[in-house]
Amino acid sequence: MILENLEFKILKKLSLLNFFNVSKRISYARHKINVPVVGGLGYPNLYLKPNWLYLLVNELFVSDGQTFVDVGANIGQTLLSVKTAEKQINYIGFEPAISCCYYLKELVRVNNLKNCHIYNFALSDKLGQIFLERNNDADPTASIIEELRPQFFKLKEPIISLNLDILELDAPINCIKIDIEGAELEALNGMEKLIRKNRPYIICEVLDSFSDEVFEFTQKRAAEVCSFLKALDYSIIQLVQDETTERIISFHEIDTITLIQWNKKSLQLNDYIFFPSINTEMVTSILTKLIK
Repeated sequence: MILENLEFKILKKLSLLNFFNVSKRISYARHKINVPVVGGLGYPNLYLKPNWLYLLVNELFVSDGQTFVDVGANIGQTLLSVKTAEKQINYIGFEPAISCCYYLKELVRVNNLKNCHIYNFALSDKLGQIFLERNNDADPTASIIEELRPQFFKLKEPIISLNLDILELDAPINCIKIDIEGAELEALNGMEKLIRKNRPYIICEVLDSFSDEVFEFTQKRAAEVCSFLKALDYSIIQLVQDETTERIISFHEIDTITLIQWNKKSLQLNDYIFFPSINTEMVTSILTKLIK
């Protein structure tokens, strides 16, 4: 069933959207995208617009056939940015929530997207059972780090984690996006061989501290992320985005990540790009171009 925005809003307001499998065709970056809403999953995608990530992907990928790895794929926000880019980019997504994986595969199917592979795993530093904490089926704040937000989540389920190196991906990986709510350190440790081999750009969210109670814990982990990258001869740039347009408005090269207690402005300050230091001039040139 194809609905218009007003009909979607009415169903959502009446708490009926979860009982329908419906879709809408939207315009996204000069493309027409079919957005399924499956039992309520995918509703935010109806209002997606190309943001700084879409623009950055178009600058970082200069030839067809390179690969983008999406760690924390959620409901496909990054997937759509990658598959509507100007170059033909292969996509590999990792998402621990089985409901989100089902939705991602449906998004791929209804849009006939090619060269997309979705894995129902969390990325960490080892293969094993861990727990995913969340508040709903597609919770973008879901985390495998229990100490990140004490007493914040209502649901906890066992999932499988693996280290990316164990897959021995034989693909020209140009860029990795990591958005996994505090589990960046484990994910990076688990892909060290891949990073050494491919030297990819890494677009990563590192959250500010949830509360004073966990500030020391989160700051220590952020510093360890930086130390890990520095040992691989990587540099770090903090991206600053506009709250309304979601475009990059400034950037700062930094030596280490210094956190604050989370506030509304953190949404615009918690994204970083890690890159081989030899590429500093090129990366700063790209970012300067994007803010003009």
